[in-house]
Amino acid sequence: MYKKVLIRILIGLAIVFVIINAVIMVIPALAFWIYLGVILEKEKRIIPENLDPESVQKHMKTLKTLLIIASISLPVSISGIVMHNIRSGQTGTEEILFFYVGLIALYVFILASAGGMLIFFKGRQKR
Repeated sequence: MYKKVLIRILIGLAIVFVIINAVIMVIPALAFWIYLGVILEKEKRIIPENLDPESVQKHMKTLKTLLIIASISLPVSISGIVMHNIRSGQTGTEEILFFYVGLIALYVFILASAGGMLIFFKGRQKR
């Protein structure tokens, strides 16, 4: 009973931490995608062969989709925040549209990376 409550409290604190410190969460997300690329380069296989082929195909398709989402949302986030700074500097007033686009794209990148981590480590578990 207390273990479940403690786990829920820790998950809640982690969610609050991610919401408040979105920029800090980009570092582990980038590290994960780099790690995934290194593993793929060395082993030529991300998910072990001992799983059934249908499950491996499902995991790989999900990872590929999340990688595409993450690789699109990170440059959109960076360009949105840069455009916000340029536009605000030119007009002398705060410009909010590009800022929100950059922030939302940053959260999409973090969520896609978290989903990729979940799928990757779930697929790597020994069964």
